[in-house]
Amino acid sequence: MGTVVANRFELLKIAASGGIGTVYQAHDRAQGRLVAVKLLKQLHPEHIQRFKREAELLARLDAPGFVRYIDFGVLKGGQPFLATEWLNGEDLDARLARGKLRIEDTITLATKIATSLAIAHQHGVIHRDIKPSNLWLVDRDTSKPKILDLGLARFIDAARSSITSTGAIMGTPSYMSPEQARGGSNLDARTDVFSLGCVLYECLAGTPPFAGDQIMAILAKIVFEDAPRVRNLRADVPRGLERLVQAMLSREPADRPRDAGAVAAALTALHPSEVIRKISSRPPQPVLTHREQRVLCVLTATLQHNEQGDASETDNAGLMPNHEQLRAIAVKRGGRLELLANGCLIATFSSGGQAADLALAAARTALALRPLIPNFCMALATGRAVVGDRVSIGEAVQRTAHLLELASAGDIRVDAASIGLLESRFVVENRLLVSERPTPSGERVLLGRPTTCVGRDWELATLGAAFSECVEESAARVVLVTAAAGMGKTRVRYEFLHRSRTEGAALCVGAGDP
Repeated sequence: MGTVVANRFELLKIAASGGIGTVYQAHDRAQGRLVAVKLLKQLHPEHIQRFKREAELLARLDAPGFVRYIDFGVLKGGQPFLATEWLNGEDLDARLARGKLRIEDTITLATKIATSLAIAHQHGVIHRDIKPSNLWLVDRDTSKPKILDLGLARFIDAARSSITSTGAIMGTPSYMSPEQARGGSNLDARTDVFSLGCVLYECLAGTPPFAGDQIMAILAKIVFEDAPRVRNLRADVPRGLERLVQAMLSREPADRPRDAGAVAAALTALHPSEVIRKISSRPPQPVLTHREQRVLCVLTATLQHNEQGDASETDNAGLMPNHEQLRAIAVKRGGRLELLANGCLIATFSSGGQAADLALAAARTALALRPLIPNFCMALATGRAVVGDRVSIGEAVQRTAHLLELASAGDIRVDAASIGLLESRFVVENRLLVSERPTPSGERVLLGRPTTCVGRDWELATLGAAFSECVEESAARVVLVTAAAGMGKTRVRYEFLHRSRTEGAALCVGAGDP
């Protein structure tokens, strides 16, 4: 190419290119060796600030486990550059595309990464974007990893004090900690521990613990679900290693190792005989009663028709009402509501109850939220959550994500399963939830005139006698009226209440589903 940067680095060829910057292989005339030179393409102030911070942190973290800093500067046109050592090999993402790692190699790799990351944590720095593509295997050797890309790294105190705009995705969704997925600012070393746990899991299982077709679905899984046990996907993983991975992937930071140093110590302490042992017995057979399926309803809301990660394009902070107010509306109806880092709201309804009860609670929550978030579109889906080892909501969340692609502001789109549960109690038009119907009265009309109730004299007399006994003895009585669907229970109730009102009684009426 021939271009010389800062009168020192001669650009030879493009090594990688992204939306924000381009990395070149270059010749360092001062030291006579190959280097990597990264030039920033987008001169947005926020991108420039991240670029400068990356250079500063690389210069401070002069350790073998990080790519070595060489130089940083700004060209005449205001374009910043960063020069680092040139690394031959491939990133871990490319290696995992060919298959999972051997257990011994995984432990060696993870121990080296954790040891290097511990140095950053000792300096009060968190990486915030640990993922396979940011881990370089020198000469394609899993025992020689280096940590790349400190563009999102922060000093812990700064990470705790900074506030991320609603809708800004800082990190890579599949490897985010739950606190990152919520857009939280109170981050510490344990957020890197979680991300490293995701990488360790993928090396063993061949797939990330949290994956999905849409960003919203991935973030929802991280916030609401526990990671599946790695031995469910790979039976020869030692139990001690599985326990460590599960601890690293705990949703609560307090349940994880305190920092990368603790992870490195735990990996080193794994008993060698357990690591290299061969599984000679048959793998455990699935037990029919070990897992259970329950119904759950998921309600999602978003300002976006498509999901983007650029904060400058998705900053919804001015349109987001008080999160605690929204959460209280869902909690009142038995739901759990979370605000995700990309600005989406997700509420789940799964605690006991029948499908119709859960759908009813979700629908009422949606109607209660709509006036508070008029610029949002919502979607409601009913699905099955597998419980036992963990709870899975991903399938229902992904269904709502597809519904939102067709929604406009103010819409509440409903999937087919939910429509079947709601249509007798709610007005649903063209798969849009409109309103709740009044409680049916039970009165029947013919040509506009009320019809006479016939054939239910005995039932009405029995109810009347029970009511008279309550009045005369000041005692409570419970009467249960049962019959097959369509046999007239609602009409009996209407006639009884209508006659009771003529006697001056104060009546409270409730409605429910079986």
